[in-house]
Amino acid sequence: MRILMISDLYPPYIKGGYELMCEKMVLGLNQKGHDVSVLASSYGSSRPSFLHAAHRKLHYLEEKYRNPFQRRFMQLQHAYLGCRNSVIARRLIEELSPDAVLLWNLEGVSSQVYFGISDLDIPLVWVLGSHWLAHDKAEFDEPVSFLKRYYRLGMLGFNALNEIRLEQSIFVSHSLAQSYKKVGFEIEGSVIIPNGVQESQIGARKEIEDDDIARGLQIVYVGRIEPEKGIDIAVEALHIILEEYHIPDVSLTLVGIGEPEYISALEQSASQKGLNDSVIFAGFLEHDQLMDKYAEYDVLILPTLQFEGFGLTLIEAMSQGLPVIASDIGGPKDIVEHGKNGYLVTPGDAGALAGQLLALWEERHKLPELGKAAIDTIREKFTAEQMINNYEDFIEAAVA
Repeated sequence: MRILMISDLYPPYIKGGYELMCEKMVLGLNQKGHDVSVLASSYGSSRPSFLHAAHRKLHYLEEKYRNPFQRRFMQLQHAYLGCRNSVIARRLIEELSPDAVLLWNLEGVSSQVYFGISDLDIPLVWVLGSHWLAHDKAEFDEPVSFLKRYYRLGMLGFNALNEIRLEQSIFVSHSLAQSYKKVGFEIEGSVIIPNGVQESQIGARKEIEDDDIARGLQIVYVGRIEPEKGIDIAVEALHIILEEYHIPDVSLTLVGIGEPEYISALEQSASQKGLNDSVIFAGFLEHDQLMDKYAEYDVLILPTLQFEGFGLTLIEAMSQGLPVIASDIGGPKDIVEHGKNGYLVTPGDAGALAGQLLALWEERHKLPELGKAAIDTIREKFTAEQMINNYEDFIEAAVA
């Protein structure tokens, strides 16, 4: 099959797991004999025409403004660029004549791309790995004045989001699919295909030595450093277990980049709590480096405050035999079996997170058992090979 995948970003220019999974799917389908092309934005690229196996022609819509006037200007600019993106996508489809188009992630290039190609006689398969489109529809459907609704329609090229058809869609988790259904999208005929880790990258269970059991707890967070991820909750939880429970040798390593203001606030908070030596800002790590580094830690945490479509860092850490503690919201509920391969905690509750970390430290002799269960979960449910095969089957059925 000839397949075109449309994504706002594509490696090496990434903001998270969405783009990494896109590349993994492209490589996997190509290896199975399909001819896969990618249309992405020129974000981060000095050569917008063709680079790194992708047609980098789309305009990326950045959310940057300081005041209401700039915000209005940005919205008008996005409306124009979204229209341009729809024309670019249509022209490339007419040039390549693919058998199917995968709408991998349009968040950063506008849903106008869909409206610009929806009348073509070609299967369009949505791939939904986050809540962005459901959020946009919920906002679009809010009761507002006639003028504001007309303005919102104009921002979408006078196309209503409730006209988007998701019957032929792929969701990465059951929780995410239900969130789209809740705001009124028809999802009958859609499927759940979770993200996966390559079987060759699944590590052996980490052996716990007596010296390891005697020491404290090495905690790691991996992802964007931003308020919605609840990292300040993690810092407060660390403060609780050190101040109230006096656990020795406990550290929290933060791997990732993000908003400078928020990172500065976290550093200041850690300093005020006397945690300068316990909270480590590791910055960005290449994916291969990160996979190797998981072995240095005892547990990965994902204390997010917002709805998570999936939780790629969870399955990657689990694939290396690392138990996880995640907020009990959204996609992580599809991955984490509480008490078996990890734990779920109430979002935004530093005390609950601290309590679970304390329980893990008190029963750290169970770390090998939890690590083995985590690896077993990945082998059974979350391999890239399963993911690619399931995508291939779904696309072939859509084309037939």
